[in-house]
Amino acid sequence: MVNMSYLEDKLTEFHGAPRNFGVGLTKVHDFSKFLDDNFDVKDWVNAAFKAQKDSPEQKDAQAATLVMKLQLFIQEVNNSLEETSQQALQNLPRVLRDVEAVKQEALFLKEQMQLVKADIKKVEEDTSHSMKMLLEVDVVKSKMKAASDALQEADNWTTLMADVEEVFQSQDPTAIANKLIAMQHSLSILSHCGDYDERCQHLETLKNRLEAMVSPQIVAAFTTHSLDQVVRADSSEVSEVVRECCTECHRFPRKSHFFKLVQAVNAPLIPHLLLYGQLEEEHLVQEFTGIQMERRDLIDCAQLLSDSVGKLFKLANEALERCTSLTDGLGSCGLQSALKSLFHAYCERFTSALDLLANIHEQETSKDVASPSESALGEDWTKFQHALKIIQACGELILQCEEFDLHLSSTLLHAATTHNIQPMSPSALAPMSPRSHSSISNPFKEFNYLAENDSGQYSKFVKLYTLLSQDESSFQLQSSMDEIARVNELAHKLAFGIVFNQLNKQLAEVPLMEVWRSAGGMLSAELPTFSLSPQEYITKIGQYVMTLPQQLEPFTSQDNPMLDKAMETGRLPYPPEPGSPEVEHLADHWLGSVARGTMHSYVEAILKIPEISPHATRQLGTDIDYLCNVVEALEISASPSLRHIEKLLKIPLSDYGEVRGTIPDRFVHAVGAMRSSQES
Repeated sequence: MVNMSYLEDKLTEFHGAPRNFGVGLTKVHDFSKFLDDNFDVKDWVNAAFKAQKDSPEQKDAQAATLVMKLQLFIQEVNNSLEETSQQALQNLPRVLRDVEAVKQEALFLKEQMQLVKADIKKVEEDTSHSMKMLLEVDVVKSKMKAASDALQEADNWTTLMADVEEVFQSQDPTAIANKLIAMQHSLSILSHCGDYDERCQHLETLKNRLEAMVSPQIVAAFTTHSLDQVVRADSSEVSEVVRECCTECHRFPRKSHFFKLVQAVNAPLIPHLLLYGQLEEEHLVQEFTGIQMERRDLIDCAQLLSDSVGKLFKLANEALERCTSLTDGLGSCGLQSALKSLFHAYCERFTSALDLLANIHEQETSKDVASPSESALGEDWTKFQHALKIIQACGELILQCEEFDLHLSSTLLHAATTHNIQPMSPSALAPMSPRSHSSISNPFKEFNYLAENDSGQYSKFVKLYTLLSQDESSFQLQSSMDEIARVNELAHKLAFGIVFNQLNKQLAEVPLMEVWRSAGGMLSAELPTFSLSPQEYITKIGQYVMTLPQQLEPFTSQDNPMLDKAMETGRLPYPPEPGSPEVEHLADHWLGSVARGTMHSYVEAILKIPEISPHATRQLGTDIDYLCNVVEALEISASPSLRHIEKLLKIPLSDYGEVRGTIPDRFVHAVGAMRSSQES
C-alpha cells in the first residue's frame, strides 16, 4: 500500500504544474468512481497503485501523473459547469415566455370551463325530467344487478366450499388466504340467508386453521425481524400485524426528521397561535357589541337581559370550539383570559341596565310626594314579576357558567393528556419536560407549540393544569363568577326596591299623622284596649305584605332551578337573625325579607313621632300588635324592637326605670319623651 503522507507531499509538489495534458489522458483511469456516494479516497488511491509493482521512483512518477490527470479532469468539469450555466442563462427568457404562454392558456381554459359549466347547467335544467326517469331506471337496474350478484355469490360460495379443502392441502398460505377472502366477500352478500351464522362460524374456523399453519413463520419473523419473511404470507390477517410490528422499528432513527418536518409545516402558524388569546379576545368583544341589553322600559329590558344569556354562552362555546380546533387545547390559558374579558364586559352592561331601571323607578316613585292613595299600594306588582324574571336570568347565567367551566376544565385536561404534559413538580415548582419526540405516535397531532416557542405561556398552562389536577372542583372562571354574583345582588336589590319603596312611602307618613296629637275625648280614653281597631294605614301595609305569596306563585308553583339558584346565591336585605331556622321556598325568603324590612322601617318611623297623647298611645300599641300578628301568621317572628316599643307604650311612665337594661336605652328615651310631652 502507498504511504499516504508521501502521496500528500507529491500532490502538493505537483499542484501548480502546467495543465497541458491531452484529453485522452482522462481515459487511462476510471474516474466514474468519484460519482459514487460511498467514495473513499484511500481505497481509490490504493487501487490505482495496487497493480503496479514498480520501484519507488516509478511510483513517484505515477503519482505525479495521477495528480496531473486529476487536475485536468477538474478543469474539464469546471468548463462543463460554466457551459451549462451559460446555456441556462440564455434559455431563461424563453422559459419566462413559455410560462407567460401557459398562463394565457390557463386563463383561456378557465373561460372555456365557465362556458362549459353554463352549458351543463342549461342541459341539466332542460333535461331534469329525463334525468329523473333515467335515475329511476338506474335504481331498478342496480337492484336487479344486486339480486343477480347475490345469486351468483350464493353459487360461488358453494364452489368455494368444495375447493377449500384442496387448497388447504397445498399448504400455500397465499392461495389459502385468497380463497378465504373470496369466501368472505361472498358471505357479505349472503347476510340475509337463514344459515348465515353457521357460514360465518365455518369461515372463522378456516381462518383459525390458516393462522395455526403460519404461526411458525410468524415466530421466525419476530425472532429475526425479517420483513421479507412476513411478505411471503402477506394475505394473512396475522401476518399483517407482524409486518407492522417488524417495520415499526424502522419508522422510529426517522421520528426526529419527521418532527423537524412538523416544525417546518407549523412555523408560519406559530406566531398567530402564540397570539391566540389576544386575537380571540378582540373577536369576542367585537361580536359582543351587537348584543342589545338596555331599555328604559322594565318589560322590554327584562326580556333583553333574559335573551342575552343564551347569546353570551353561544359566543363562549364557539370560542371553546375554536380553541380546540386551532390550538388543540393548548391555548386554554389565552381562552380563559379572553372569556374573562367577555364576561367582564357583559357584567358591566348588565349592571348598567339595572342601574338605569333603578333610577327610572326611583324617579317615578319620587314624583308622587303626597300621601299614597288607596289604589297606589300594590300597583307595582307587575313590575315586581318582571324584576323576578331578571333574577331568573341571573340564575340561568350562574348555572350556565358552572356548566361551561366544566367544559373548559375538560378541554384543558384533554390537551394536557394528549401532549403528555406532567403536573408541576412539588419540589422544584417547575414544569416537568414533555415526553421525547421519539415516543410520539402522531407528531402532527401532538406538536406542542407552547413548549417549543413560549416557555412563559407553557409554564402558565402547566401551573393551571397542576391546580386543576390537584382539585378537579376548582373553578376556572372564579373572577367572572364573582362579577356575576354582584350582578345577581343588584338584581335582588332592584326587585326588592320595587316591592319595598311603596311600603317606605306609607311608613314615611306615620310621624306626621294628626292622630298622635289628638286627645280622643273622655269616652275613648275610658274604653279598654281590645275595643280599639287598627288604623287604615297599618291594615293596608298588612294586606300588602300578605299579598306577596300570591305574586310569587307563578314563579314557585313549578320547579324553577334557575330562580332557585339565583336565590341561593344572592342575598336579600334584612336577613334573618343568626340561628334562625332555614327556609326552603322562594316565597319564604321574600316574605321574611319584606316583613323584617317593614318592621324595621316601622320602628324608625315610630321613633320620629314628636309627641303622642294617652289615647294615641293605646292606638299605636294596637297598630303594632296588628302588624306583629300579621307577620306571625306568615310564620315570621315579630321584631324584638317592635315588641319593646309596644311594651313601653303599655306600661306607665313611672315604671320605665324598672325596664332599663332589658330594653335598649334608645327606645326608652324616645318613647318616654313623646309620651311625657302630653301625659305630664
